[in-house]
Formats: sequence, C-alpha cells, structure tokens
Amino acid sequence: MLPLLAPVLTGIDSADRNRFVRTAPERQNRPMEWEQQLRESLKRSGHYYEQERKDPLSSVLIPIGQAQPGEPPSILLTKRSMHVETHKGHVSFPGGFVKAADRDLYQTALRECEEEVGLRRQDVDLIGRLDPVATREKDILICPWIGKFVLPYSFRINEVEVEKIFFLPLDRLIQEGLRPVNVKVGSLVFQSIGISVDGELVWGATARILKQLRELFS
Repeated sequence: MLPLLAPVLTGIDSADRNRFVRTAPERQNRPMEWEQQLRESLKRSGHYYEQERKDPLSSVLIPIGQAQPGEPPSILLTKRSMHVETHKGHVSFPGGFVKAADRDLYQTALRECEEEVGLRRQDVDLIGRLDPVATREKDILICPWIGKFVLPYSFRINEVEVEKIFFLPLDRLIQEGLRPVNVKVGSLVFQSIGISVDGELVWGATARILKQLRELFS
C-alpha cells in the first residue's frame, strides 16, 4: 500500500491554468510501482464492459498524474461549470457521450478530456478500464478508463464546461477511502458515498468509480 505523502493539491481555475508546464514526454515511460500494481490488479479482476449495450453510453478518463517515480501520484478531477446542461457544479472526471466519429469508448474519453482540460491524447498512456457505472437515474452507463500522464502539465480549461480542476492524491484515496454521505439536490436528498477534495464533495457516480479504483489496491 502506498504511504500517506502529500495533502490535497490546490485547485486550478481559469485564472491560473498556466501554472503548470508540461515536461518531456519520455519521462512517462519510466516504470512506477503504483502503476504496476494497478495493471496486475486489473488483469486479475477481469474488468469488462459490453460495447453493444442499448444503454446510452458515455466514457470518462481517470487521469493519474505523476512527476517522476517516487513522487506521489494524483488523480485529476473537474468541477463542472454552471453552463452545462446537467449536473451543474458537480465534481466529475473528464468525459462525455460517445460520438459517431469515435473509434471506440477509450477514444471518446480521450477526446472529451482534451476538449475539457487540454490534456492531449498523445500525452496519456492507457493503464486499463473499470466496470461501467450507471448514473443515479440509471439512464446513462459510464465507462471509466484509467490513464497516466506526466506532471507538471500545461492545462487549457474549457470554461464553458469546466469551472476548475483539482487533484486527489492517490495515496489519500487508498488510506482514507470514501464515507457515507447525504447530499441534498433541490428538494431531494440522496444517500451516497463521498470524499471531500479541495473544498468540494465528490459523490455519486464519480465516487463509485473512485471506490472501484481504490479496491484495486487492496
């Protein structure tokens, strides 16, 4: 299990999105202990998805960034803007609905991630996929993909879709896990699991995806 290392990184909004500068891509090829453990766990678990389901499909990327071996990896999260049609202001992973031009579900996740935060597909190395997760209304099936990238990085935030990006240290997720939460949305109260990151509550489908990821390290 990874040691507890760094606190939650400060969120990045459109005002300081140029704070990070991308480093040489060849650094991404260095082996990392957490990545090896993750790949082995994914092989054993046999995570699988059905491309031919009738459900409306969406695809998200779980981007895990690390500067170099020995430094703490962190999971990139986004806070949705108030301009999007659904789930305004909620925390999510970069992603969206499948388009006809997408070669497969992984390409959907890469395209959406590049459109939302400027993380280019050629800078992401696929690690694997998790089981699909349905939204709370159970009308949309979300297919999560895990990819690694090198920090620091020069993100370009699409302000129409994303209010800010921030990071959850992977070791914090592993050590603390998620807890039961009650979330009020309008006049409704939802029971979920969640974790607070950078002053934001991660809950719902995003939290259930994080739970799957955490279980791969147990």
